[in-house]
Amino acid sequence: MAARPIEFIPQKSYRVNDRRSSTGYSRPASNGLYKAATQTGERKFQYPLDRDTHCNVSDFGRRTLMTLGRYLYGNMPTIAGAIEEQAALAAEVFIPQFWGEDRAWGDAAESALIEWSKICDMAGENYDFDTYLEQLSIAALRDGDMATLLTETPDQYPMIQTVPAHRIWSCEPTVSEGEFKGLPMYDGVILSPQRRALGYRVYDEVGGTFTDVSARNMFLTFIPQWADQVRGFSKLASAIFDLQAFRDSRDNELLAQIDASATSLLEWNETGQFDAAKATVFGTEGRTFDATNQATGIQMEKVQGGTHRYFKTNSCTKIEAFSHDRPSANVMAFQENIARDCFKSIDWDYFFSINPGQFGGAPMRIVIDKINRTLKRRRRMLKKAAMRIHGYAIAKLMKLDLLPWSDEWWKWEYQTASRLTSDAKYDSDVDVQELANVITTPQKVCGERGEYWEDVQDQWLDAQARLQKRAKEKGVDLTKVRLGVSSVQNSPPVNPQQSAQAEGNP
Repeated sequence: MAARPIEFIPQKSYRVNDRRSSTGYSRPASNGLYKAATQTGERKFQYPLDRDTHCNVSDFGRRTLMTLGRYLYGNMPTIAGAIEEQAALAAEVFIPQFWGEDRAWGDAAESALIEWSKICDMAGENYDFDTYLEQLSIAALRDGDMATLLTETPDQYPMIQTVPAHRIWSCEPTVSEGEFKGLPMYDGVILSPQRRALGYRVYDEVGGTFTDVSARNMFLTFIPQWADQVRGFSKLASAIFDLQAFRDSRDNELLAQIDASATSLLEWNETGQFDAAKATVFGTEGRTFDATNQATGIQMEKVQGGTHRYFKTNSCTKIEAFSHDRPSANVMAFQENIARDCFKSIDWDYFFSINPGQFGGAPMRIVIDKINRTLKRRRRMLKKAAMRIHGYAIAKLMKLDLLPWSDEWWKWEYQTASRLTSDAKYDSDVDVQELANVITTPQKVCGERGEYWEDVQDQWLDAQARLQKRAKEKGVDLTKVRLGVSSVQNSPPVNPQQSAQAEGNP
């Protein structure tokens, strides 16, 4: 007879009912667990931040961050270069790939999107979808965000138009008229009670008029840093003060070098002034010439661009060369530390952009891994915008009968650029081993190489079919030809012992 299981009798949950008073058993909170919970005069006072994000940073504050971000981008080559480098790598390759079952429709749609991407921007011929993706990434880092308007030509052909961050704003807390009347609005974003963006207020700076655009036709792209954020902040925000000090310090050092470079000699004399009597030396009055008209006596040359500095002395006179060592090695090292910290604000590595040769081997692989993770995040942001835009374009093209209808019109993914590597052979060997042991997939390996796995597979099959066809035409037996490491049939390496047994040898 089987033993009966032991019956489990659950215990009722403990009811927590603290009394928040200064009397009785419960005591008032003391902040003793963390010293920082009580602000003291030992540190700078910090204003409370226990409010929603739009209360902690006003609309004017966000625009100030945008202004300073644009200034630093325009006046600091290291910052501009790092931001553009990040944007270029993130948007280097962004090819839409259809993954549905209807391959014929998918091929037609892919071709249509590639051609549409060349003329999709209302800004004209210098702007296409690749440029749009780069500008989107730059704006998210520099300005905080950028809006995209889904629009069309008079013939209803789908187009996009970019709206820079400074054109979306508001000076009133609620919408007073129109489709969104009575709804709250913060910094140009019209919100639902659940704080979902329903529309955007776009201003015409010339006329001072505005248009409220529905979120069905416009969307903002930014990198969320707070859970209740409705507008993006410049990614340089946490480093702006340090970057401004860095810029000012370098400007002052450059001015000091200009001033120092104009001084060639230092002269100490009794008066601390230029000796007027020496002027005759620089002229022809103090020179003598021989019968062949060659100058005799003292020769002196005045260096153009250099100056003397005169100092008064009571002991003796002397002349010495002026030298300077600004900026010193300590100053340069300190500025480099500031720059390295500031690069973290945009999730980038200082040595990757400025001095990649300083590291090698394993340390550089760690740096490259961090860069790849950042690029992966940026591509996720770009992918959201691309899917919204391409979905709109496909729908419009089908409506205009430029594409046939398909129930799978929404099945898209993207082929992006290859994963950065500091050791291509090492990574290739790892991929081969992982594929052989079935711990990765062709999709992942091809994706990291910037290829789409179905295209790679089709290209390989086409190449093999052509090889076999040409071999048959030329009368070549491919089974007797060694092609690189593996044969056409992808057969495993031949074991010499098994080969001998197959031929009847002992």
